Amino acid sequence: MERCSCPPTPCNGRSKRSNLLDYDPTPTDPTLHCIQYLSPSRSPVCLNLIKEAFITRCGHSFCYLCIVEHLEHHQNCPTCQNKLLREHIYPNFLLNKLIQKTNAQLHHQAQQEQQGSSSKALESSSSHRGTLYVDTIVNPGRLRESILRDDGKEWTVAEINSLLSTLLDKKRQLESAEKEMEFEILTDFLTRMKTEKERAWARLERELACLNEDLATAHGVMARLAQRKIGEERRHRERGQSEDIEAEREGESERLLKNGVEVPDDDAEITEERRKRKYEELETYQTSEVAAIIHSMGAAPTRFSLADSTAAPPSSSSSSSLVVSPGKARLVAKLAAKKERMNDHFKDLQECYFENRLNSSTSSAASTLDDFSTTLTRFTRHARFRVVNTLRYGDIFTTSSIVSAIEFDRDDEYFATAGVTKKIKIFEYGNIERGGVAATSHEVRGPPSTSIRTRNGFGEVNSGQQHRHLLLAGGMGSGGFVGERKVMDSVMHYPIREMLCRNKISCLSWNSYIKSQISSSDYDGIVTVWDAHTGQAALHFDEHERRAWSVDFSRADPTRLASGSDDSRVKIWSTNHKRSCHTIESKANVCCVKFNPDSSHYFAFGSADHHVHYYDLRNPHEPVIVFKGHKKAVSYVKWLNGGEFVSASTDSTLKLWNINNEACARTYTGHSNEKNFVGLSVNGDWIACGSENNAVYAYYKALKSPVVSVKFGGVNPVTVG
Repeated sequence: MERCSCPPTPCNGRSKRSNLLDYDPTPTDPTLHCIQYLSPSRSPVCLNLIKEAFITRCGHSFCYLCIVEHLEHHQNCPTCQNKLLREHIYPNFLLNKLIQKTNAQLHHQAQQEQQGSSSKALESSSSHRGTLYVDTIVNPGRLRESILRDDGKEWTVAEINSLLSTLLDKKRQLESAEKEMEFEILTDFLTRMKTEKERAWARLERELACLNEDLATAHGVMARLAQRKIGEERRHRERGQSEDIEAEREGESERLLKNGVEVPDDDAEITEERRKRKYEELETYQTSEVAAIIHSMGAAPTRFSLADSTAAPPSSSSSSSLVVSPGKARLVAKLAAKKERMNDHFKDLQECYFENRLNSSTSSAASTLDDFSTTLTRFTRHARFRVVNTLRYGDIFTTSSIVSAIEFDRDDEYFATAGVTKKIKIFEYGNIERGGVAATSHEVRGPPSTSIRTRNGFGEVNSGQQHRHLLLAGGMGSGGFVGERKVMDSVMHYPIREMLCRNKISCLSWNSYIKSQISSSDYDGIVTVWDAHTGQAALHFDEHERRAWSVDFSRADPTRLASGSDDSRVKIWSTNHKRSCHTIESKANVCCVKFNPDSSHYFAFGSADHHVHYYDLRNPHEPVIVFKGHKKAVSYVKWLNGGEFVSASTDSTLKLWNINNEACARTYTGHSNEKNFVGLSVNGDWIACGSENNAVYAYYKALKSPVVSVKFGGVNPVTVG
């Protein structure tokens, strides 16, 4: 290879890489520029800063585009004229770094020059009198000092007036801008409030229209009922009059026969005119009776008028002289009590009415009104809880008698209790009920169709299908017993069957088909199926690794049961197999599990992840739906019917869910539950739960607030004293 004969450039003259990197180039350094030759035999090469520096094998650097364009016409180096081909040029990385550094310096220098020119312009403009300095505009204090300072600068009145005029103009601009912003916010607020009020007014108009329509319907029904009542009374009077006439005729006939006189046929003498006159006399008071009946029912219509507009309800003077029968008095008192209960929960009832009524179509308005009327009837039907008896549950030799579970069998004939005593005790409900005839009654309004169980010392309500009483059991703390009672020292309650377990019991579940079969889950994770007749364990399932909180028999398939555990698993068992049929993995501890009452494939379980998971066993790999809304662990799940269930959580709320909608239908609040399993039970449209203030709260399905609460006192489990 022929050595380059040209003098070395500054770039090529440096022998060490570190020196090259430390080299501080200037924009005019020829090392960073392409060389331009003026000879006509050579291609022109730019003199600008090199872009994408490439070096030849003879050591010269050029722009990539420049050297490529040169080599397209010549095959030599532009500097030393040595032979050079396209493949003899290579990227010069070190020179590229130097060029980047130079570009940064040029950019910084340009910024400084721009700032210098701006400051000079400002100084030039501020040198004229009557013009404000930039810094004094920003700082009013400096402006005042600049004006008042005696530095030899003279200010004329015209200049001061000009300055004041400028400041006033600026002030007006600022005030105008602030005022505009203020009224812009005010306008936005008023517009939004108007929109909301118009929306509220439209809703109010709809509500009033619904109320007027339903009032007219209710008044029409009441009028028809009143007409029917008058007709029944009329027929009763006619029947009584005909019986009196018949009795009188029979007496007269007997008297004449005794005297030997022939008895004429009086039926032929009853003419059509007499019958007509009799009915006309009845019609004269029909309308007034209708008005009186409607008035007595407490619903004198304002938009409903009868044919006889002159008719008026009975006056107080006339009504005071009427003799009211005991039956009528009871009906009046019952109606007054129902109205009082309605007034106590008027707000919740109002929300329930409009929630259903406004969302119904015109065709379904009548059925919606009927449903709400049924709700009112059921809600106001019950008046109080009644204590049937106080069960002496504890043992003399046991230090703790906390009841964790209490369950009625399918016919509500027997109930079983279990807890930390490691015993399952079965009692006959009839004996307990008969033994507590003298028990006291709570004068509190509420549904009497409940029985109560406790877990961790707090009452869990667990109702049967037919029983209409309140059974109090369980307690708070070690040895505590919950119950309001009348002490009956001479009565002791003994179970008809007692089954001894190896561990503390957490839950019980009766088989809905096989009456004598009951299952239990314990603190060691074992699920046991018992024969209540013999008191022996029929099956043991021990696949859970930690405490099992819940067990439930399927109503649709009596051979299938489910259990949930702290090992974050739900297991499905069959009484025909020794191993589990399915295992559902959860991300958190499973606190409760419950089969859908209408299907053996669907079940729901509550978890410590704050959710309720609904599964189909035909596709156990993923849930059908996950119900989200609770803020803490879900402790209980109870089905109201095949499409609705209630969940309880330690966030002190109950929630109503529908399987066709993942949104919560209603939230019930009023009880206290933050850390314990206080219990939950349902019976028809009634929902009852325990509370950590040692009370039981009963809710109605359509109302968010508790209808009644019963607070218990502490009682000794053995002496009931």
